[in-house]
Amino acid sequence: LNINTIELENVRMEDEETTEMFAQVLRNNPTLKMLFWEKGELTSRSAIIIADAFAGNTALTHLSFTDNLLGNDGTLVLMNALMSEKSSIQLEYLGLETNEIGNSGGRSILKALEAGLEIEEISLYGNYIDSDIVSSITKKCGRKASTSHNS
Repeated sequence: LNINTIELENVRMEDEETTEMFAQVLRNNPTLKMLFWEKGELTSRSAIIIADAFAGNTALTHLSFTDNLLGNDGTLVLMNALMSEKSSIQLEYLGLETNEIGNSGGRSILKALEAGLEIEEISLYGNYIDSDIVSSITKKCGRKASTSHNS
């Protein structure tokens, strides 16, 4: 398969086996540039499976998990996968709007940026991250940082 974009909305992985099957699709598509998964009720456990699947993808430029349930743990897992030694991802856009992310998750994002993860634009609207952490994230993002939030 040679897929460039995957857009999913209201697609819920009912169990770990289904999530793993989707992860296999991601693993087999190293040319995937954009993954948009909105309103899928993805949790931190889902994030572990999905994040590991695209960690080796060097083509990925847009990643969005808007309106999911990643929380702080899922955000940490995602940042670790993006920072893994097998990853050389440079994101133009990361969408984490409305994911129940708090200060701990915000600090995970900031730590990844400080360690060299490149993200040009990040959206954190609808989360619970203190404005000082959001401000630091904004300063670390690239040319089009448009970080917004609700705290």
